Amino acid sequence: MKREAQDPLIKLKQQEIDLKAMETQMKLQKDMMVDAEKLDLERDKLEAETSIDLMKASADVNKEDSAEAMALLKENMAATREAMKNEMAERKNQSAERIARENAKSKANGQSKKTT
Repeated sequence: MKREAQDPLIKLKQQEIDLKAMETQMKLQKDMMVDAEKLDLERDKLEAETSIDLMKASADVNKEDSAEAMALLKENMAATREAMKNEMAERKNQSAERIARENAKSKANGQSKKTT
């Protein structure tokens, strides 16, 4: 066991395994950030489109109809925001689970290499 701990080849292999695990984790975190940024952009675009639709609707209908249309569009905007928040939370959870699986897998690979 002592000889293995002092063997430079084993140390190098362990460092390689650790670096690969870190690279994998960084890639997953980057992917998660990119997904979050894409969701933010999609949400902003959807909100902008909804705002434009809201302005068009308010200009096209009379005062009474406009109030009803505005309420409906606001309701739709709120529902859209909620759906986007839920989707973002789900993607973050999936990314976190993926990172945890990769970390566990990397640790298992590192431990199995040590015992071999």
